[in-house]
Amino acid sequence: MGTNKKYMEKLFPRKKNLVRNSFAANCVKDMNLYGPFNHHSFKRSSVISCNFFTTDLKYSAWTGSFFREVNFKNSKLIGANLQLCVFDECLFSENDKKNDKSFMNISFCNCLFKYTKFINITFKNCVLTDATFISCEFENCKFQSSSFDGTKFIKCNFDHLIARNMNLDYSQYRDCEFRNSQISLFQIAYTLGLLQCIPKDSDNVFAFQGKEIAPKVFFNEYIYYLCEYFKDLKDLYPLSNLFYFLENKDAKKLIIRGIKEAMVSQKYKLVLHYCELINYYFCLNSKEKHELISFLNSTIEAISLNENIREAVKYSILIQHYLLNKYDNIPHCYISIETEYNVKNGSEIKDLIAELDNLLIIEQGEKGEHSITITHNSPIWLDIVLAIGSSILGAYLKEEVIDRIINKLKEIFKNKKIKLKNITIKNSDKNEIKIINQKDNKSDQ
Repeated sequence: MGTNKKYMEKLFPRKKNLVRNSFAANCVKDMNLYGPFNHHSFKRSSVISCNFFTTDLKYSAWTGSFFREVNFKNSKLIGANLQLCVFDECLFSENDKKNDKSFMNISFCNCLFKYTKFINITFKNCVLTDATFISCEFENCKFQSSSFDGTKFIKCNFDHLIARNMNLDYSQYRDCEFRNSQISLFQIAYTLGLLQCIPKDSDNVFAFQGKEIAPKVFFNEYIYYLCEYFKDLKDLYPLSNLFYFLENKDAKKLIIRGIKEAMVSQKYKLVLHYCELINYYFCLNSKEKHELISFLNSTIEAISLNENIREAVKYSILIQHYLLNKYDNIPHCYISIETEYNVKNGSEIKDLIAELDNLLIIEQGEKGEHSITITHNSPIWLDIVLAIGSSILGAYLKEEVIDRIINKLKEIFKNKKIKLKNITIKNSDKNEIKIINQKDNKSDQ
C-alpha cells in the first residue's frame, strides 16, 4: 500500500495525517473523494461513509474491497475491476438518463450488494457473474450486452428496467418486484423465478422478442414455441424449467434425465443448476434425491482413474448439500491473504489449494460453501482470497470459527515456509473488518 498511500497524500495534502493513518489500516472514512483515481490499484481497501463526486475511476482496481454508505455520483467507472467486493447501503447514480458511457466494461464478479440503490445506471458490457443482490433497488436502469450468469437477486425492486442483449443464464429472482419493465423472452427460460414475474394478467412486466414488445395475449403461445425450440436443441435445462412453469406432467422425468446426463458428462456446475431448479419447484422427494446422489457416486467411481477426480469429489459434496438442504449460497466472509512466496512450479500451487480446500470444507459446516482465488502480482507476491458462503441468509461466521481458520492458515503457511504479510477478514453480514499485520502480530478491529 506504500504507492497508494503516497498517491492519496498527494491528492489530499490538507488531510495528510488522516489519509496516512487511514491507508496504513487500509481504510478511508468520512471523506469526499474527487480523484482522479484512474489506473490505480486500491485492492482490499475499506471505504466507509465517503462520496465519489464526478470522480474518474476508469481502469482502477478495487478487488476484495469493502464499501459501506458510499455514494458514487456521476463517477466514471469504465473498465474498473471490482471483483469480490462488498457494497453495503451504497448509491450509484447518474443525473443524465441518456449517459450510457460511465458504467462500461466493469467486472463485478462474485460481489455482494446489500441495500444498495442504482439510479439511471446503464450496465453496458459489464460482467456480474455469481454476484448477489439483497434488498437492492434499480430505478430507470438498463442492462445492455452484460453477463448476469449465476447472479442472485433477492427481495430486489426494479422500476422501469430495460434488459436487452444480455446473458441471464442461471440467474435467480426471489421475492423480487418489477414495475414497467422490459425483459427478453428468450432469456427467461434459463432463469429461476423470472417466468413467474410475467403473468399475462399483469402490466408490470413486458417481455419482448427482438425489438418488439410481445403482447401479453401471446405470452403462453410464445412459451410453447420456446418448448419446441429447446426440444429440437435437446437442451433439457430450459425445457425442464418451462415444463414446470406450464405444469407439464413430464417435467419430473425430464429434469431427472437432464441431471443424470450432466453427471455422466461431468458437467458438475450444470448439475448444481439442476439442483437449484429442483429446490425451487420442490419437485423431488427425499427418496428420489438420494437415488440421484447414489447415481452421482457411481459415476464418480467410474472416473476414479481420471485426472478430474479431485474436481468430481469437490462438486460431489456441493451437489449433495444442494439436493438435501435448500439454501442460497451467499458469500458473507472474505479472508484476504498477502504473502511473499517464490513459486517454482505449478504443483506447489495445486498442493496449497488442496490444503486450503480441506481446511475450509471442515470449518464451513455441512451447509456451507467456499471459493478460493489466487493471483500473482509479481514473481514473489501471492494474493489469496477465500470467500466462505452461508447456508442461511443473513448468517455469519462466529468469531471463534474465524480465529480457528486463521490459526490453521498460519500453520499451513509456516509448514510450507511461506512468509505471511497481512491477513484481512471482512465479515460482510456484521460489517466487521479485521486486519492482522504479521510484522507486529497485532490485530485491529
